[in-house]
Amino acid sequence: MPTSLTRILLLPLVLSTAGIGALGWAQHSPDGPASLRDLREVALYGDDLEERGDAIVALVGHRDPEAAGVLLDIEAHRRAPELVRTWAAAGAVQRVDSLKELGDLSELLSRYPALERPVRLAALELVGGSPDVEALLELSVKNQALS
Repeated sequence: MPTSLTRILLLPLVLSTAGIGALGWAQHSPDGPASLRDLREVALYGDDLEERGDAIVALVGHRDPEAAGVLLDIEAHRRAPELVRTWAAAGAVQRVDSLKELGDLSELLSRYPALERPVRLAALELVGGSPDVEALLELSVKNQALS
């Protein structure tokens, strides 16, 4: 079983490569999937970073469209540890479904420069085979680092 430090260091990799349930407990409780409210509470007030990270991963893969808003709420929570807020921001980027949504999250890059790579990867994935040139230009203008 990996140590807490190992899991904390691997969380960005998990966020970028794994589907929901990769870390487990938060997604599958005996009563079914965890509620967004419960996951938010654990992410903000959990006993340790491992537990908080598990809650963030569960939110990233949660089926409810409101999970993206919960991740942004966690990111904006100033009393949350910076690492948890960074994970939540990365999770919000992971959940985007369009270049417009990705552009709407562009302000996160000014607070979390480490998101540049996940944003680039999300943009490439969203472009796929048929790029929306207007959306790409808008994203580029909002994020000079991505130009």
